[in-house]
Amino acid sequence: MDEQDNQGVVVLFEDEDEEDGAGDVVVDPESDGDADADIAATGGPLDDGATADAAATPTPTAIGRVKRPKPSAASDEEADGLLDAPDAVREIHTAKRMKRERDAAAAAAAEAPLTVDRVDAFYVQRAVGACYDDARDVEQRTSRALALMGSPIDLADLENALMELFEYEHFELVRKLCVHRDVLVWGTRLAQAPLAEKPAVLEA
Repeated sequence: MDEQDNQGVVVLFEDEDEEDGAGDVVVDPESDGDADADIAATGGPLDDGATADAAATPTPTAIGRVKRPKPSAASDEEADGLLDAPDAVREIHTAKRMKRERDAAAAAAAEAPLTVDRVDAFYVQRAVGACYDDARDVEQRTSRALALMGSPIDLADLENALMELFEYEHFELVRKLCVHRDVLVWGTRLAQAPLAEKPAVLEA
């Protein structure tokens, strides 16, 4: 009997029990149950100052391996963006250079002398339409502006009349109409005249 007590009791587990308990965590009966449960759940003892960030730590599996989060598609795209950064920078510089060239070309065209052959029947109407939205209003203001420009009033009176017509706004439009007064008037008349009457317009 003493020999059996020294050897202890042998417990046999069936295969089914072994399979069911394959993922169980062995707890030392002499240790504190709550502390061991915390260790099994978080991979280590919890401090008093632990916060919800502990939930984001990798979780150990039953055999001691740690599950790492898989890289997301967003992180892959960010990595690709960093790799492609030099090309993106070049594209930005190219776009800026092309814009500067277009602006320079537009400025050069604006400074170029306006000739009759560049004026069509709706040249002045387009210029007025760039400042107003209502089509009927644009048509009326265009007709009135052309009438003022074609009248015998002097340049100072023309400028005052156009400023009043455009409600003392759009100073650049008024300046353009005054500077190119004759070209715009005769170019518009020539473009609007029927083909048979164009020679008479040129002789006027």
